[in-house]
Formats: sequence, C-alpha cells, structure tokens
Amino acid sequence: MCLSPCVRILLVDDEPNNLQAYRRILRRQFQIETAASAREALEAVRQRGPYAVVVADARMPQMTGIDLLSEIRQLAPGTVRIIFTGNADQQTVVDAFTRGQVFRYLNKPCSPRALAEALQAGLAAYARQAAKSGSRSTKSETSV
Repeated sequence: MCLSPCVRILLVDDEPNNLQAYRRILRRQFQIETAASAREALEAVRQRGPYAVVVADARMPQMTGIDLLSEIRQLAPGTVRIIFTGNADQQTVVDAFTRGQVFRYLNKPCSPRALAEALQAGLAAYARQAAKSGSRSTKSETSV
C-alpha cells in the first residue's frame, strides 16, 4: 500500500542488506523495487521501465552508479536520478551532476528520513515534468 502516488522507484546497491533495510522501512510510503547490480538495474529499466525515480550507489562493481545513471538517462530521460555514496570526493559529485544529470546527491549512510524526503522531492519533480510533457503534447495536438 502506497501513501504517496503509486509510481515505481528503483533502488540500486550492490549491498543486499542496504536494499532490504530501505525496502522494509519505505515500503508503506513508496512502491520500491530493487536491483543488486547495474546490469540488473538496466534490465529492469528495459523490461519494466520507465521508473519515476532511480537511486543508485555511486560505487558498484562492473559499472559505477554515475555510468548507470547516464545509461538510464538515455533509456528513460524522464526518470529522476539520485545518487548516493559513502566515499564522496569532489570529482564524483561533479561527474554525477554533469554525466548523470542527477537530481540529488545523498551521503551514505543515508537515514531513512533523508532518503524518504529525497524520494518525495524526486516524485514531485517527475510529476511536474510529466505535466509539462502532457501540456506540450496537448498544445501540439490542438494546433494541428
């Protein structure tokens, strides 16, 4: 059961305990799906996407969270992208915003409250973007 609009959120982290904890804590507020790797996340986006929000850990094996969010941006440009990491350096932050065009950057460990607030803000941004897209297509349809 979702208290906020039931649009799907994908959490990506190579640490299964983190995914389980966030899912357990946030499941009453959000419709959460999880992926334990970047490859699994890309498969989910291709098969079940788009998601309203994707939150990815910056440091994962095989593919960084920044690279993952850059690919998701190409596959689903309307998806709001959030990154989190425990190893924040200036270049990681710069890359996240320029290459991944992330909406938010969260430090890890991230409290459930901080994550919930970021997810609510991400859902609001997704809704605004969807409303703008809808009004543009309505305008173009009526001008034909």
